[in-house]
Amino acid sequence: MAASLERVGREPDLVADEWRLCTLVPTDVEFWQGDKGRSHTRLRYERSGSQSGPGWRKHLLWP
Repeated sequence: MAASLERVGREPDLVADEWRLCTLVPTDVEFWQGDKGRSHTRLRYERSGSQSGPGWRKHLLWP
């Protein structure tokens, strides 16, 4: 990231003016794993602890 920002600083025409950088900090994420028999697996991960620190709690939503 730092190298890219430095390059954009040196070459400002490299990136269109209307482009923006957004950072997402998820609090929960859900995953689906499809199954031919329609018995899909659904998992949800919730952030535990602080946003800057590691740690996720796993929840089985289905089956």
